Amino acid sequence: MNPNEKQTELKKTLEQIRHAFLSGKHSRVIELCTELIANAQLLNADEDILSATYLNRGVSKRITGDKQGALEDYAQSSQLDPHSYHPHLDAALVYCEDLEDYKNGLEEFDKALRLNPTGPNILSSRGVAKYSTGD
Repeated sequence: MNPNEKQTELKKTLEQIRHAFLSGKHSRVIELCTELIANAQLLNADEDILSATYLNRGVSKRITGDKQGALEDYAQSSQLDPHSYHPHLDAALVYCEDLEDYKNGLEEFDKALRLNPTGPNILSSRGVAKYSTGD
């Protein structure tokens, strides 16, 4: 595959993921993201694209009930883009809202806040979690 074909294929796959996500077809999102991750080197997908792909797959896994899989994908996303607060925020929500594991959830909120100290979604969600623990 030449560089132009790789770029075209990558754009096509990203558009398919976007369309499936917006259509609520989360099983398809998981399938497409998994294919992109497996073919990342072949398609010349950079770390930003891979990080976003893991993040999107994690969101879809959470929606389809695979909470542990979502947490694993958020961890991968964070490793690829250590400056993004999104994987930590999403992991915190899984811990607190789905698993009622407030200790780990609050740790993830704290990581997100270190990366984005004024994030209103982080602050409000963290406040709800702290309230739930009686703190």
